Amino acid sequence: MNNETAIKTQKTEGILWSIDENGVLRIAKAPEGNGNIPVRPMTDSKTIYNDEGYENTTFTFEGVFHKPWTYEQREMITEVIVEEGIIEIPFGCFSNLINCTRIHLPDTIDRIDKWAFRSCEKLEEIDLPEKVRSIEEECFLSCKSLRHIALPESLLSIGKKAFAFCDSLKEIDLLEGLTSIGEEAFYACYGLESVTIPDSVTQMGKGAFKSCRNMHKAYVPKDKIKEFAPAFDKYETFRDYDGTVNVMGTNVYAKKKDILGGLFKKNK
Repeated sequence: MNNETAIKTQKTEGILWSIDENGVLRIAKAPEGNGNIPVRPMTDSKTIYNDEGYENTTFTFEGVFHKPWTYEQREMITEVIVEEGIIEIPFGCFSNLINCTRIHLPDTIDRIDKWAFRSCEKLEEIDLPEKVRSIEEECFLSCKSLRHIALPESLLSIGKKAFAFCDSLKEIDLLEGLTSIGEEAFYACYGLESVTIPDSVTQMGKGAFKSCRNMHKAYVPKDKIKEFAPAFDKYETFRDYDGTVNVMGTNVYAKKKDILGGLFKKNK
């Protein structure tokens, strides 16, 4: 991008935003703004009538969003800087920023909605503010370059498929205070090798760590091993087309050293 294609500061429904010559998208609250970024999902409505003549209107979510920047402009964006004063990242706000590598969020953010960073395939770094209490459904789905993310101490829940297909995620530190992990939250996170589930977790969705093919160890509170077992790949063998036999599974251990661990054992 050169100076001719850089976008001057614009005002859209209570925010000021611009994209500079380096592809940096900056978003700030306008003086009269309420701290919300104006992003709305597109829907298609249709009125239908049943056999008795009752009228019903259905809405179909198309996965496309109205955003201040255009669909074409998203390809320019390599970095996002959200300024102090913005309080929420709405549904799908930064989804499909296909060339964005870094996102900076201020401490004033207290809510991040579903699909917020979905399919940002080059995203490597992001800072989550300390006020955030939940990571919603498919928030980081298919962020294939995300290597590490620091979760805030305020975090209570991780939604369904929140980090699914984050191939490069090497580690995830789940902190005490976290209470729930959704179904397939870390599905197919091939880079994860181990995980420790905090004592505070009371709900674990089925397949939360399914298809994490390199995960060999999971440390789980002693009294929750059987309850949380469906979150992990069970022991099984399978044969490739060339005849190679593979063994798939995660060793699930009690967190206390004096407990004999291992619900699923991986053959050697």
